[in-house]
Amino acid sequence: MQQLSHRSCSPFRCRASLSLAHVRGRQLSWELLWEGGVYGSAEGVLLSALPPFMAWQMVHALGWTGNGGAVGRWALPILAAAAVVVIYHLGYWSCRNMILLPITLGLSVLSIGFLVTGSWIAPALGHIFMHHELTLHGTEMPPQERPAAILSITQPEIAKAA
Repeated sequence: MQQLSHRSCSPFRCRASLSLAHVRGRQLSWELLWEGGVYGSAEGVLLSALPPFMAWQMVHALGWTGNGGAVGRWALPILAAAAVVVIYHLGYWSCRNMILLPITLGLSVLSIGFLVTGSWIAPALGHIFMHHELTLHGTEMPPQERPAAILSITQPEIAKAA
């Protein structure tokens, strides 16, 4: 169930956005399982582990050695992950603002965790925790309606939809 909520304007949020009504019980369990577990782990691996892994393999396949190779082995995977994160999140209208910066930095930290540990669990688990927190705080994750569609909804239409 979604409801219209008005939030104060800041560089990191839209004035009006959809948010989850405070779900409870089985619905909350389902949201945590799907948004957090399934979707969070898939996004964590696809955004924060796969691009650095591919870049790391490319650097090794090219035989980069010495100081340049060391910089390439660490910088290129992180930049690859950051580029994929930006491109992915630009597909959502709610991320086409300053919120993209902390998202990119946060997911880059998960990519560093992957590079340091070599484990796919690091970015997947970090992403699962992030999705759980967003769900528990009632934040609707993308995809969402466009702002113009939300702002055009009137109070009687909201009451009729409920």
